[in-house]
Amino acid sequence: MRVKPVIAIFDVGKTNKKLFLFDEEYKIVYERSEQFFETVDEDQFPCENLQSLRVYVFDSLRDILNLKQYDLRAINFTTYGASFVYIDEKGNALAPLYNYLKPFSEELKKKFYDTYGGEVTFSNRTASPVLGSLNSGMQLYRIKYEKPELFENRAPEKLQQNKNILKTSLFAFRELSDFMNDEEAYHALMLDILSQQYASTQLILKGTNIKRIFVDGGFSKNAIYMNLIASFFPDIEIFAASMSQLGALGTAYLMHNSWNQKTLPDDVIELKYFSSNPYHVI
Repeated sequence: MRVKPVIAIFDVGKTNKKLFLFDEEYKIVYERSEQFFETVDEDQFPCENLQSLRVYVFDSLRDILNLKQYDLRAINFTTYGASFVYIDEKGNALAPLYNYLKPFSEELKKKFYDTYGGEVTFSNRTASPVLGSLNSGMQLYRIKYEKPELFENRAPEKLQQNKNILKTSLFAFRELSDFMNDEEAYHALMLDILSQQYASTQLILKGTNIKRIFVDGGFSKNAIYMNLIASFFPDIEIFAASMSQLGALGTAYLMHNSWNQKTLPDDVIELKYFSSNPYHVI
């Protein structure tokens, strides 16, 4: 039996914990998914169960190594963002993996923004809206003042360095009773989101000669959203980019030179063009 070289990717989401094996052509040859019961932190607020996560990783690796048809060459991880694990010099966890949905102290928030120029000024200068613990730096600020012994002990290991956060839609402040039906309300939601997206994107496009925009993730599959964004940017080519298990695949790509002697495939992304002309669809 021919043994297939593979890379293992642990895709740790907040709800689902997934494991993928990719072969040298980056096709998924094995996958599994599990869900864990949450635990609570010292304030009885729900948080990730680090012990369950640790056991899951080692048990999964043991299972993979017993699959004789695969030759495990590399391992990598991708996780949800805005989260820290506080560890000592031996890698032992010093605190719970605090939930980014945990309410942030109003008193501490006031102290922070009063110190750094106020909410509006700080948000404008840093492009960082006031989102409490979703701004992971605020979690460190909370630890610094509420748990100084932990802050001084060891800097945290962040679960994920980059994670985009969708701003809260203006729609959240409107009532469904303002609309004739669900369809009208949904289209209003899409317009609200696009208005914010347009304003943010214009800040990036200013002074550039960008000709194409690629949209991935769940919104790339939303025809209403894609046609709207095409109408908002009539002079730019808009593409929906579809790729199976994008986060896990990108994580595997990062390790390519460490385990894979073949060239990276160039056919893993499916593109669909959307025109500002509603009658021009490819």
